[in-house]
Amino acid sequence: MVLLFPALALGETMDDLVKRDGLYYKKFTVVPFTGNTTGITQGAFRNGKKEGPWVSFSSYGREMIFED
Repeated sequence: MVLLFPALALGETMDDLVKRDGLYYKKFTVVPFTGNTTGITQGAFRNGKKEGPWVSFSSYGREMIFED
């Protein structure tokens, strides 16, 4: 399955992250998260802060682009 959808193997989902003091962390860590998220909400983090454009997919397959 991962070979068919390589994006599933790269990055974390928003469910894998927690927000503390305005920064996002991977669960059970103390280092602010840097990397990409996959899944329904996709985007990039640098040092725990959202960076660049973000895309969110609805259950109907439509996409909405937003920045936070």
